[in-house]
Amino acid sequence: MSRLTTKGLAGVEADDTTLSHVEGEIGRLSYRGYEIGELVDLPLEHVLWLLLTGDLPSASEARAFSGWCAEVAPLSEADRARVADLAGAAAHPMDALQAALPVLDRSGPDAPLPDFGEHEGLRLAVRSAAVVAMLAGGGEASGDDHCTRFLTAVLGRAPTRVQRDAFTRTQILQLDHGFNAGTFAARVVASTRAGTPAALSAAVGALSGVPGELLGATSAGTALVFAAALGEEIATNDVLVFVVRREAALGKLAGLATAPGD
Repeated sequence: MSRLTTKGLAGVEADDTTLSHVEGEIGRLSYRGYEIGELVDLPLEHVLWLLLTGDLPSASEARAFSGWCAEVAPLSEADRARVADLAGAAAHPMDALQAALPVLDRSGPDAPLPDFGEHEGLRLAVRSAAVVAMLAGGGEASGDDHCTRFLTAVLGRAPTRVQRDAFTRTQILQLDHGFNAGTFAARVVASTRAGTPAALSAAVGALSGVPGELLGATSAGTALVFAAALGEEIATNDVLVFVVRREAALGKLAGLATAPGD
């Protein structure tokens, strides 16, 4: 009896989503009906609010949500000790990050989001940036927004305008990845009714084995952080050119790729 086996997911509709829409043939990416070019100049927190609620925040909502992100982002002293121990024991920073996520403190105030139920997971996601900064050898975070605080921690100083804008835009670009390796793994684990920490840990584990050329903007954002950490300011432009070529149709990113640094 013959048996037809299809390998891979090319051409397979795995699920529906209202978060993002990728039109690869014409080079267009949209979040919640907004084309990406309308969003890349906004703070990351505004676009995260959009994905979580379906609408862009009002001025008061943006202030409240940004303030909440800043409040819950720092790691406790106990968590910093755990991350330091894991960093010393792990062969690779991605291994340490995967191991750290399930054991981090997830307590804290709830996000000021209407009709939102997964506050514990969101607190953990926000705090994961502090873990990454620690694993990169970073120090104290400061700044008015999430991306500035992360870069300040990694660099040990305030980022330049170009560094901040480039990093923010790459993060917005990759904020919803639908069915990439990491999010697909997280969806599978979450479907078993495992907790959010287990799902996020699985996502990191899936990405730890993926070659950089398959990650698109993710590897570009990572390259930006380490290029900036080395003080190679010109590398920012190289990273942005890479992002533009990989993702297409991001006119504002293309413009930033030629912008001079501060």
